[in-house]
Order: sequence, then C-alpha cells, then structure tokens
Amino acid sequence: MDRPVRRCEISVVVPLYNEEESVAELYERLKKVLNALNRSYEIVFVDDGSRDRTFEIAGKIQEK
Repeated sequence: MDRPVRRCEISVVVPLYNEEESVAELYERLKKVLNALNRSYEIVFVDDGSRDRTFEIAGKIQEK
C-alpha cells in the first residue's frame, strides 16, 4: 500500500557554518513563527563544513 506524499507549503533552507551557539535558538524561533502560520512546513539545515559542534547539534534537533 502506497503512503501519501506529504507536501510542504513552506520550505526554509538555513545554511549553517560554526553556529553551535545559536542553531538551537534559531530552530525554536523558526518553529514558533512557522507554527503560527498554520501551514505545513519543513526546515532544512545545511552544514557548510562547520568546524564546531553545529552538525552534531543539528542532528539532535532532527532526532526530535
């Protein structure tokens, strides 16, 4: 049985580079604003080769 394709009305693409101190707060703020719009959305973080813990933190956000 095929699952229906989930389509997002809004896609937010965020490039990240050494943002370990701000990525969690950025995510929470984005989520709050997007939830208030009552539309389907996705947030896509793109790590641009960070040398800190940005990738690890973004991965933990994704796991939630």
